[in-house]
Amino acid sequence: MARRLSPTQAIRESAAGWADRIDIVTATCPDHPELRAILLRPDGHTAWLRTADHDHGDGLQQALQHWHGSTARPDSASAGTSH
Repeated sequence: MARRLSPTQAIRESAAGWADRIDIVTATCPDHPELRAILLRPDGHTAWLRTADHDHGDGLQQALQHWHGSTARPDSASAGTSH
């Protein structure tokens, strides 16, 4: 059964591997209602964004890895293996 995630849920799921290094804040910007999500770099500049017209979804994990390193949990390929 396929499930449809809300944009906020999708962001949280995509960023789950970096939860120990990032904070997800839900907010709106009345001056820019087209903005749906922004990843800010540690220096305050925009590293990635999602607008109403452009998803750019696959770039989120690339930007997270670039600015915050590898994920904290193993990828799905290694999940389920015992040590």
